[in-house]
Amino acid sequence: MWTLPALDGADPAERLTKIRCAHAQIDSDRENLFNRWLTYAMTLALPDIYSTPKQLLLLREPQTSASVQAAVQAEWTRRGFEEATAK
Repeated sequence: MWTLPALDGADPAERLTKIRCAHAQIDSDRENLFNRWLTYAMTLALPDIYSTPKQLLLLREPQTSASVQAAVQAEWTRRGFEEATAK
């Protein structure tokens, strides 16, 4: 894709547009891939006591770092509430 030149006599703008579209797609996919790696790192950093939430987070789609952080915060709050009401 990157090394095929536009044909002689053909408008090169079409070829350049295809290259730019491919580049935009790669950039978009790369951002999603980096965010997915971040969510995996965040999920795997949780302690073992979070084994069930970890499994649920790893199965969740779409997965974003913001959604992982919100889910972990909600679980932390829930556990704190359970602890407080158990006393």
